[in-house]
Amino acid sequence: MFDDLRNRLRSQRPARLAAASGAHPIDGGPAPIRYRPLLVAQVPAEGHRLRTAMRGVLTALGRRDEDALVAGLLAFAGAFRGIGLARNVQFYPYLAWALHGTPAARTMFEAVHADAQRCLGGIEAILATYLTAPWGRDRRRRLAPDLVHVARLLGQWLRIDEEVLLPLYLPPGQYRTIGPAPPR
Repeated sequence: MFDDLRNRLRSQRPARLAAASGAHPIDGGPAPIRYRPLLVAQVPAEGHRLRTAMRGVLTALGRRDEDALVAGLLAFAGAFRGIGLARNVQFYPYLAWALHGTPAARTMFEAVHADAQRCLGGIEAILATYLTAPWGRDRRRRLAPDLVHVARLLGQWLRIDEEVLLPLYLPPGQYRTIGPAPPR
């Protein structure tokens, strides 16, 4: 009896979640891809949050306040990792699905997405360097240039997401593929 009830609830869960969130499930593989209207406002707000956290880290670096720097770096890393994971799970897969019908758009999206992933990977590598081991003399010497590099990568990544990809994040049915030109 309980197994039957649990199975029925599980089978209804994707539809309930879609209805509750205003999301539209799209069949696109092992799990449905959804358009999430809240992401349109969430992406710039998260970008602002990350920029503010990075400014705090750079301010602490300029004041040479190591305690504030470590706290700011930890706060930035937590926010960055959460936002980066959410974008890789919700934002990029939907755009990949939406643009898959046009080979030229798909190729350009893949190039832009690769640039975004390089930025994410570069930031994560530097964060891992400073958050996983004690800071020795060499790490302290490299800290300022590395944090400036993180700020630059963060700016590039947020520009890609907010100025290039976000305008393409449209509800299903808004994408029209262009087929080959008709013969003359």
